[in-house]
Amino acid sequence: YGVWHARIDPRDVGAMQESLRATLEGRAAEYRAEYRFDHPTRGWIWLLSVGRLSRSTNGEPESLYGLNIDITARKRHEE
Repeated sequence: YGVWHARIDPRDVGAMQESLRATLEGRAAEYRAEYRFDHPTRGWIWLLSVGRLSRSTNGEPESLYGLNIDITARKRHEE
């Protein structure tokens, strides 16, 4: 998490953390965030992260699984 987190644009960190908090607290069914990411070979790109949280039988968070989708072309088109 540390290396990945360090590559996220600081302007996007707060919204990502709020989305994760909402998912962990059960206020959102899934984790969803769009953010700028400093890719090691491609430079700044946009990613969409989506994920679901699995919970134990007593309702405690166990793991978050999901995927990251490169949405750079869509963001450039929107601009």
